[in-house]
Amino acid sequence: MSKLKNITIIISFSLCILLLAGSVSAQGYGGPLTFQGIDQYSLHSAGSRGMAGISVGMQGDAGLMFQNPATLASLQKMQLSLGGKSFTSDSKQVQQYAPVRYYSNLSLLLEGLTDQIPDPPPDTSIFAYGTVMDTVQRPFDDIKPNWFSSKKNTLPLQAILAVPVTFGNYKISAGIGAVEYADMYHYYQNNNALSPGILSQ
Repeated sequence: MSKLKNITIIISFSLCILLLAGSVSAQGYGGPLTFQGIDQYSLHSAGSRGMAGISVGMQGDAGLMFQNPATLASLQKMQLSLGGKSFTSDSKQVQQYAPVRYYSNLSLLLEGLTDQIPDPPPDTSIFAYGTVMDTVQRPFDDIKPNWFSSKKNTLPLQAILAVPVTFGNYKISAGIGAVEYADMYHYYQNNNALSPGILSQ
């Protein structure tokens, strides 16, 4: 009799759960961080870099613990990995444009030469004197249109230590490290464009 009672309780409890069940949705998000370049993570294994970024199936490399921590179990001895990079970057801007028919001072503005033009003298006979039409456009900064910049940077990439330890029949591997997660040098840029184009005006 007690067995039948237990079955009845379980069935009743299951029916209550089904009757009270509701749909549950995961919390939404604003979008993955892909355009910032965060998804372009750095490779922390020299072997993986040598194999064009392949990390699946590789073993015995402490640098793989950031892609697959389970690979630490394949270590046979202690590993210490220190890495960095040194690079030289060259940046330049070459401005190309054509004169615009209705804006005679545009060429001077694009060349950064409008600071050599004096302001016009005040004409009190004009009722609207003092408006924007009576002033000369000035450059926003002292950066000229055509420029070239070169710099050399040396940055640390990784410092990794992994140690396999054996306790009797049990083998444990521990790893610690600090690495560069993502390199956003080529992704975090400010590329400007005029819309509509100047020559369309």
